Amino acid sequence: MAEDPGPSKITDIERRLEHDHSWISRYQAPLTLAGVIEPAGRGLLRFTLPYLSAFLTEHGQRY
Repeated sequence: MAEDPGPSKITDIERRLEHDHSWISRYQAPLTLAGVIEPAGRGLLRFTLPYLSAFLTEHGQRY
């Protein structure tokens, strides 16, 4: 998601991670409940934490 300039399409996330929708949903639910991501329209997700995308873009390879 961090490499997208705005909200990410769930289908793009599935393609990049090479997993199906059920696998993505398993991780989407807890991240949504924790307030890390949120729905941004039909089939779209976005980060809710300020600067998280920039941090992951810069430091994500470490994790």
